[in-house]
Amino acid sequence: MIQKKILIVGGGVSGIALAALLEKRGITPVVIEKDNDWNRSGFGITIMPPGLDVLKRLGLYEKILSLGAISEFVEFRDALGHVTKRANMIGAGITSTTLPREDLLRELRTLLSTTTFRMGVTIESMQENTNGVTVRLSDQFEDTFDLVIGADGINSQVRQFLFPAYQPEYVGAAIWNFFLPKNSSLPDPLVTTIVSNSRHLLSIFPIRDSAAVSFCIPMDQRRNLKEVDVASYAEEIPFMGLDILPLVDSADIFSGHLRQVKLPKWHRGRVVLMGDAAHAMLPTSAMGVSSALMDAEVLADQIAVCEHPNLARAAKAYEGQRIKGATRVQKDSFLLWRIIMDDRLPVRLKDMIIRHLPINLLGKKLLQN
Repeated sequence: MIQKKILIVGGGVSGIALAALLEKRGITPVVIEKDNDWNRSGFGITIMPPGLDVLKRLGLYEKILSLGAISEFVEFRDALGHVTKRANMIGAGITSTTLPREDLLRELRTLLSTTTFRMGVTIESMQENTNGVTVRLSDQFEDTFDLVIGADGINSQVRQFLFPAYQPEYVGAAIWNFFLPKNSSLPDPLVTTIVSNSRHLLSIFPIRDSAAVSFCIPMDQRRNLKEVDVASYAEEIPFMGLDILPLVDSADIFSGHLRQVKLPKWHRGRVVLMGDAAHAMLPTSAMGVSSALMDAEVLADQIAVCEHPNLARAAKAYEGQRIKGATRVQKDSFLLWRIIMDDRLPVRLKDMIIRHLPINLLGKKLLQN
């Protein structure tokens, strides 16, 4: 059997999941990660049915469900707390769980036994040739690989090598993610609550013993988010905002300007992108992590079955299977974002649109993605 030399750039969810799926198929990859260790502050992530299916095949399904919290319902509320829509997610066939990102990463890493890690390094140069892709790292390590995979997120270094002119698209808003203190009182621990007015979006996702919170507001991309007083927006969303947003000052926060990555293709030769590096999407679909897990499984399958020494064929086949579905979910997420956050729409019209959102249809689309 030909040994396939695979380099995965990025030790996040997509990269580690791919490494685990490759090991399961008898392939030992090399993973490089720019951080020196795994002690990164995280935030809450939601895993939808397609992502849970991948974890089930990895043997992690029950463990991840035990670490997270399942929302039986999603409630959309206006800024004063009036319910505009209550969706039965379980009834729509959408079983999802929310948990801290680091919990998922830790469980994925337990599956690895032969993967080689190089921590605290980045790519200095990358050149495809007849033998493969020769990569030189910042620690002066150099080797040639049959396939290089960019799983390095929205600020992907690999994507810059592939498509140097491309930049992620700003959507004119920023997000703050944080956790509520443990054992915080929630209106209903089985309900994900989404509160919005014409310009602000507050989402509360139950997790085990707490909740993951995200808060979005319109924001000029040039604004330094460290200078923004998030708590000052509490009165804009009196329902829960008055209780939650003042906690931001004492919380461990992940913040950033919201951006999308929309590419017409994900690979060139023997270099390929996955996850946020290929198709970063807005958080309204809650499908980012699940899409990355689906990428990982399809790419692992294509690498494993490809008998040709040039793994560009595997990259092309993976792209052919995944790009349409990921692009569709990305578009749906952006549409929902526009409905919620576009201040040109009257609030009453927004509430009417949200009230008639076809959650059952959305569930079917997610399951078929």
